Amino acid sequence: MKIVFITSAAYLDTCLPLVNDLAQKNEICLLINFSFNTKNISFLNIKENFKENQIIHEGNYLLGDMIKLLDNSLRIKITFIYWKSWKIFSIKNWLFVKNIYNLINGEIIHTQLLSIYYLFLLRIKKRKVKKIVIDFHDPFEHQGSSESILLNYTKSSFIKIASNIIIHNHSQLNPFMKKYNIMNNVDVVPLGIIPLNKIYRVQNVKTNTNNILFFGRIEPYKGIEYFVEAVKKIKKNNLNFKAIIAGNGKFYFDISNLYNDPYFKIINRYITNEEMVRLIQESKFVVCPYIESTQSGVVMTVFAFFKPVIASNIGGFTEIIQDGITGRLVSVRDVDALVSAISEYLTDENKIQVISSNIKNLVISGKFSWHNIAEKTLKIYNK
Repeated sequence: MKIVFITSAAYLDTCLPLVNDLAQKNEICLLINFSFNTKNISFLNIKENFKENQIIHEGNYLLGDMIKLLDNSLRIKITFIYWKSWKIFSIKNWLFVKNIYNLINGEIIHTQLLSIYYLFLLRIKKRKVKKIVIDFHDPFEHQGSSESILLNYTKSSFIKIASNIIIHNHSQLNPFMKKYNIMNNVDVVPLGIIPLNKIYRVQNVKTNTNNILFFGRIEPYKGIEYFVEAVKKIKKNNLNFKAIIAGNGKFYFDISNLYNDPYFKIINRYITNEEMVRLIQESKFVVCPYIESTQSGVVMTVFAFFKPVIASNIGGFTEIIQDGITGRLVSVRDVDALVSAISEYLTDENKIQVISSNIKNLVISGKFSWHNIAEKTLKIYNK
């Protein structure tokens, strides 16, 4: 079976492992769309500058270290598509679209990219292919973000041409179907681990630490202030640990007193991929005290290193983390619950080891293995 897989540079961390497993028994044409703003995103690091819209055939070299996620013996044809801009009223863009048309040639079209240009192309292709699968990475906007009229129209229009729809969390299924008035053909397929451990090899890692880690862009919906309050309570018990908060973005609450606090380490800047890998490897566990969540790439990144996660009992976290088995789930905004969970993991090394083993089994051969996710995706193609 020939599959045309359309994606964005922003989704490569989970797209490439899936495509690699799909290619075990199928031919894949992978179309990776990027722009100036996304050529250095999701572990991609394209140094070349492109002045105009361009199709780069045999674009494997642009993947850089991410090529390590693909088996070069498999039938995967990679094409990069550079967009100077995504402006809808650009005549150049609409003329460029016709150059992409012939690249979309397969029995199955699976798209993660919900662009108005691909909507136009897939409408034309609909009668010429066996199936069009629309993959909603983020069915809903995060708290504090609003959905534009154009984006809402584009999503609704993609749904109308879809043979099948994929989302990644059961908790979003009913709200999603209700919002878009969908009766059937929506499947929930989980995301697997983000295998940074295959891309980056960090040397001289300090493994015997009591570091507690929060990492990611600083945003209000991530509830960092509750983590800070929990740490302030725990430090009164004279436990030996350090809470690390690492990420770019402006803090939305006062942290000035944390810089001189020996229990905290604040790294408020862009974190390179190598730094992120080191921070995860040198942590005992990771904390995600979010007040709102869809699915979390953070958890699946951490699970690649078999590290436990303490997270809020909401959204996608509830489908990834098994409370007491692969981490802990605590009530939203509940500082005392965070104190209890963090203290438990700081003082019980045996429990950390058991949980680490559970995570390893889950991501290598269980629900979150890319092989099992690919098999579930193929069943959707063959419905």
